[in-house]
Amino acid sequence: MTSPEPPDSARSEHPDTPDPVSASSDRPPIEDPHAALERAFIDEFLRARGHTLRTMAGLPSDEMAALLRAAVAHATLRLTEIEARAHYISELHS
Repeated sequence: MTSPEPPDSARSEHPDTPDPVSASSDRPPIEDPHAALERAFIDEFLRARGHTLRTMAGLPSDEMAALLRAAVAHATLRLTEIEARAHYISELHS
């Protein structure tokens, strides 16, 4: 199965140049080092409200979107807090 061609507006000026985003490689994609922690914070937020990512699928789309936005905001705030604390501790030890 081949992937669909990107729209003309998304192609580079050089059509013979491979697209670096879709080009396959022997190396795995780089993962955000905080991704697992962010996911854990999202899961924690949802569990505290009686949901999981799976049970959210049964919610009305507007309710699901609002809950997911709130969960992502929660995770972002928690990650920011951790980074600020790490920076503060680093400054103390410098």
